[in-house]
Amino acid sequence: MKLMSKLSAILMLGFVAVPSTVHAEDDNVFDGKTYPGAMCDSAVSSVLSARVAPFYLNNSGSAAAVICPVIQDSWLSTSNLSYARMFLSNVAGQTFSCTQSSYTADGTLVTSRSFSTTAGGVQGQYFWNGVSYLGTTSEGYIAIQCTVPNGGQIRSYVIQEKAS
Repeated sequence: MKLMSKLSAILMLGFVAVPSTVHAEDDNVFDGKTYPGAMCDSAVSSVLSARVAPFYLNNSGSAAAVICPVIQDSWLSTSNLSYARMFLSNVAGQTFSCTQSSYTADGTLVTSRSFSTTAGGVQGQYFWNGVSYLGTTSEGYIAIQCTVPNGGQIRSYVIQEKAS
């Protein structure tokens, strides 16, 4: 019994004596994420769309307004973005367009970048690449809004936050 008491005391001491470390938010590295197109959704709930595998597919019969969520890792920093790209499939001759915007916490527009294409097939379109783009102010957010033609797909999108 005495051995069990000592063993219990040693184990308890081991759990209590382990130092606790609080990690500060790490804003000193590049951080990129790829999101599946299935995370996007029609801006209006009555618009017919489907999630086909990891893709968003507009099958409503006409162009649809679509919103794609973005997670900004650092809400404390005004981290810039260094890369943003949308991978899509378009119907030749139809207009597929997207705008990525940054906002303050109260919804005031800071800045935005857009692309538009009428080329058909699977493709990758840049919002920007390699040029530092102001992200948000402290506590701000990033949003992507697209107009996807009937039959168009959002395959995936990539965002890279730049080190401060």
